[in-house]
Amino acid sequence: MHQRLTLSWFQAIEIGSASFLPLMFWFFPRIAVQTAGTDALWAVVAVLMVGVAVALLIGLLNERFPNMTGADVAKLVWTPWLGAPALVLYFAVYSMFTSMSLYFFVAVIRQFLPNTPMLVLMSSLALVSFSGAWYGVEALARVAAVVHPMTWLGLGAIFTTAVLQIHEFGIVTKPVSIGQIMNGTYHLLPLFLGINYIQMIAPFYKHIRGSLWYPVASSAVGSIAVLLTFVVTVMILGDAATAHLTFTLPFVLRLITLHGWLIERVGIFVIIFATAFTTLFISNHFWALSSLAAHIVGLTEDVHRDFVPAIAVMILAEAMWFQNEDMAFQLLDKFMVPASWVTLIIIPLAVYLTAVFRGMRTFPLKAWSEQAREHHP
Repeated sequence: MHQRLTLSWFQAIEIGSASFLPLMFWFFPRIAVQTAGTDALWAVVAVLMVGVAVALLIGLLNERFPNMTGADVAKLVWTPWLGAPALVLYFAVYSMFTSMSLYFFVAVIRQFLPNTPMLVLMSSLALVSFSGAWYGVEALARVAAVVHPMTWLGLGAIFTTAVLQIHEFGIVTKPVSIGQIMNGTYHLLPLFLGINYIQMIAPFYKHIRGSLWYPVASSAVGSIAVLLTFVVTVMILGDAATAHLTFTLPFVLRLITLHGWLIERVGIFVIIFATAFTTLFISNHFWALSSLAAHIVGLTEDVHRDFVPAIAVMILAEAMWFQNEDMAFQLLDKFMVPASWVTLIIIPLAVYLTAVFRGMRTFPLKAWSEQAREHHP
């Protein structure tokens, strides 16, 4: 398998961080308050710690098998007979994860475009995402290096300013019930579902000293935004409103009154960049699912384009399948929550421990420039 090792450390971190939030980012404060009550803040902190631990596990897997995607690692460590069924499970979970992310984002922006049919909005977003996936991970990484920092800069500017303007914190800062914290943590883990994307880009960046921490840095960057978003949401809306509003983040953005030329206009740009960010996110997972499908049937990354059209149509059809938001939330609670614990923790940990027990590892691919020097000194 010949891959171009072209992603810089910054691109690797940014494309990783841009690949795991949209499913619940628009409404996770509601889930936290509903499931953890007054301990919602601690449930959010706990799930962020779990997410960072998952990122470290993925980093360990990537460094142990730096020249292989996560799909190849599972088939190597568990043999194709056991690895392939696990990959099919991943495909089912992540295709639904991507379609739900598409559905929820369109449901959010439709508040601003009420006369535009859902099919038109979804199709437009899917079409643009299709083109991004078609050009591959290298092009997506270059886009992520621009779009992701700008989105987080806008959110950070708005929410930090909001925190400084609010005089009463209004959040319970002492843990009350361990059971509530655990319940909230359990239901919030789908926030990190997309982080397994980082396993698929392992062959695309150089594995050098410090590259183990790329996934951890990706997770940490997103976690800061998650924590800041939760704090501002509850401080502005309070627990009661947060628990009952469907999409908390857009509502908060409408309520925040910030003064100053720059901050007022950053709020407008957040909506613009949120659309670009979600399009990038969908593109990333179109590419990852296409690559995963190719590896499941024993093909290489070079033919991932053959699968992109079918993946795009499948995701669009799944997104259109949701009849309403309640149906999507029920699927999230009954299917995606337990699936996230299986695909994020149980399977990667089992693969890693099996590889360690069997003493299995591979070595980094050499960059094309290094290969050229060896063949043409």
